[in-house]
Amino acid sequence: MKTADFVDDGDIEIENVTREANGRGAADSTTARSKSSSPQIKLIPFDEITLGTQRRDLVKGLIPRVGLTVAWGPPKCGKSFWTFDLALHVALGWEYRGRRVHQGSVVYCAFEGQTGIEARVAAFRKRSLAGHVDKVPLFLEPITLDLVRDHRALIAAIKRQLGEEKPVAVALDTLNRSIRGSESSDEDMTAYVNAADAIRAAFDCAVIIIHHCGIDGTRPRGHTSLTGAADAQLASSGTRRTKSSSPSNG
Repeated sequence: MKTADFVDDGDIEIENVTREANGRGAADSTTARSKSSSPQIKLIPFDEITLGTQRRDLVKGLIPRVGLTVAWGPPKCGKSFWTFDLALHVALGWEYRGRRVHQGSVVYCAFEGQTGIEARVAAFRKRSLAGHVDKVPLFLEPITLDLVRDHRALIAAIKRQLGEEKPVAVALDTLNRSIRGSESSDEDMTAYVNAADAIRAAFDCAVIIIHHCGIDGTRPRGHTSLTGAADAQLASSGTRRTKSSSPSNG
């Protein structure tokens, strides 16, 4: 694992057929038919494997352009404030603390309510947007959702609002407020990860999950299926230093 410190269907269809014979009212035969479609499997020769030309990072050296990123830390450490500030820089196409960004629309899901976000928007406008006349392509989702149950509805709402445009990032603030069940349950956490990954797949974007840390403060709280699925982690300690880690391949 690389670590760096920085400032601040196949569908299956089964058909059961029961037939009555000779008026006896008894089933003389039952047939089951299974029909499945497999994905086309293509093997790529070694000599044809090349590095893509698209940008690999949403924020250079911090957040991959496509994938799941977990931003975690203790309560009240500023992780939501930090992520919202980063999201605004991405939406505006501004460098973030000297790091290049991949500009585009951002969807910020404020599952803990919009009151705090409104104050942050007002502060950002006053500090950074004086004289700025262009629209800021950041969209707020202000109500609490059960992500496992509601992720398809969220995807549909984003598509309705943005049309043909795809967001470059969707932030989920926080995991605790958008999961039904236990963070420590492998089934519940895996279902949450799958819902977040469905958002990633729908838009080919970065999904940033904001989460709390465990009691000892050394890792994100709950089942390890979350960290196992993460493409990157950002740990905030509440100081002006944050740790970034990206799992190495293998």
